[in-house]
Parts: sequence; structure tokens; C-alpha cells
Amino acid sequence: METVAKNSTKAWLLAARPKTLAAGSVPVLVASALAAS
Repeated sequence: METVAKNSTKAWLLAARPKTLAAGSVPVLVASALAAS
């Protein structure tokens, strides 16, 4: 495990979890579409 500076761009990318971002946003998008219809 490497140390990352708190205010660095790399820290923001790690916190955003780009590998799992789609899996987390799909249920929100589906529920929003169902609520809007």
C-alpha cells in the first residue's frame, strides 16, 4: 500500500473508485427512470 497526498489528483481518483463507479450508479439511474415514468 502506497502513501498518497491528501490533496492530490491521485487521491481524488482513488476516492472516486472508477472501477466500481458504474456498478454504483446503475441502480440510481434505473430507479430515477422508474420514478420519472
